[in-house]
Amino acid sequence: MRLFTPVPYQVRRVARAAQPVGADLKEDDRILIGSWATNRLASVYADAERFKPDRWIETDSNNYDYPTFSAGPRRCVGYGLAMIMVKITLASIPLKRRPNLVPNIRIDTKVAVTLCSRQPIRVVMSNRNAKIVRTDVHGTVSDLYAL
Repeated sequence: MRLFTPVPYQVRRVARAAQPVGADLKEDDRILIGSWATNRLASVYADAERFKPDRWIETDSNNYDYPTFSAGPRRCVGYGLAMIMVKITLASIPLKRRPNLVPNIRIDTKVAVTLCSRQPIRVVMSNRNAKIVRTDVHGTVSDLYAL
């Protein structure tokens, strides 16, 4: 979700005048927080463009370090439910099935209120013991990460 953040940007209102990083912000100014960009900062994440789930095993980060779901009083109201649903879904799939992308799939992304695919992402669900099939992925999604 760091590389494919569901909400690529957030708009916030400045509560009181401030000067973060030298910018003059006045009360009631609107600012745009680009989670898409901040989640890819090399100064924050080593190998920022690379998918490395092990980076989260030992970390001292907090919700303000990882803005995908925002933090504080503006945190996403669905965060808790979303995390539970993702964990249950991901844990249940390998019990009975093995998902494989269809061969030579094309996945193009679009940015709206959320980041999503322009077309359905097609998978074939095989028996759990089936062989993992590697397939080439084409489209704009391949510009978003490095393996």
